[in-house]
Amino acid sequence: MLPSQEIMKKTFIIDGYNVIHKIPELCAKLEESLESARDALVIEIQSWKRRYADSKAYIVFDGKNEDIFDDLPTRILGIDCVFTRSKESADDRIISMVRNAEAPSLITVISDDNQVRNGCRMQGAQVQYSSFISINKKKPHRPVNRINNIDNNMQEQEITDYYKKHLINKGIL
Repeated sequence: MLPSQEIMKKTFIIDGYNVIHKIPELCAKLEESLESARDALVIEIQSWKRRYADSKAYIVFDGKNEDIFDDLPTRILGIDCVFTRSKESADDRIISMVRNAEAPSLITVISDDNQVRNGCRMQGAQVQYSSFISINKKKPHRPVNRINNIDNNMQEQEITDYYKKHLINKGIL
């Protein structure tokens, strides 16, 4: 269940293990341990979420093997991590969180799982694939083409004008 005062701001609900398996850098962490992969996801979401300063993020993981487990999220680096009860799947918990939210339209669910995506979309949430986390990383500055000193982001007309100026300066035009 999402706290009502927090749902009034943009909320991201991340399907933890689904995203870990879809992002190669996170999946590689599974070779170390499941905990290492979870920690890497939390760090990734914390870093990624900085662009959404006024938002809330929940990462939902399939539960621990304990039947006695409170429903309060574990807060790690400012990210709420929810572990389901052993008999409840993360998929069901995510759909339930959206269904019980006061403003599902302010929720974006990040998962590649069709059941989660369809179930949350039916409840009014927005859905994104796990690549949304990677795609929305700040893109590195595109390097300048050192041979011709042309920025790769130049538009066609800018390139034409640049070469005209270059050829005039060389006395070719």
